[in-house]
Amino acid sequence: SADNPVEKGGALVIFATGAGLWNQDLSAGQVLFTPQWGPGIRPKAPVSVKIGGLDSRLLYAGAAPGTAGLIQVNAIVPHDVGSGEQVVDLVVGQQTNAPQHVTVAVR
Repeated sequence: SADNPVEKGGALVIFATGAGLWNQDLSAGQVLFTPQWGPGIRPKAPVSVKIGGLDSRLLYAGAAPGTAGLIQVNAIVPHDVGSGEQVVDLVVGQQTNAPQHVTVAVR
């Protein structure tokens, strides 16, 4: 929110559903705990994030620990993005959150 904006160059953590197929077989509803998840469980499809229309560098895109069916994406806010409310576009393969107009406040 505007009360707690992310800094340019700061990390943004995104949680989402609908990542599609994973690169490993998982049981429906399987909760992934820290020893299980690691960086190896990730969507089969490529993941990207844009903030304010600019490509973000991804630090992590994979299973969210302690959850079932959630993807966690850690992205760096581009240094040259504008300040204020910025649109966040998460794309996994051909699927995007764009119709939902998710935003983040940037300082």
